[in-house]
Amino acid sequence: MQEVATLTSMVSAMWVTVAILAGGFARTRNRSPWYWFLGDLKGLNLFRAA
Repeated sequence: MQEVATLTSMVSAMWVTVAILAGGFARTRNRSPWYWFLGDLKGLNLFRAA
């Protein structure tokens, strides 16, 4: 069970780090972090019409 807790905390820390870096990148482009993040996902065709 300890392995699951360790993995969960590590993934959580990595996600927060990515979110902070994405926010900083978006601010240098004068865009909101959500716009940059969702726009990037759209570029990966995750929002493709069926």
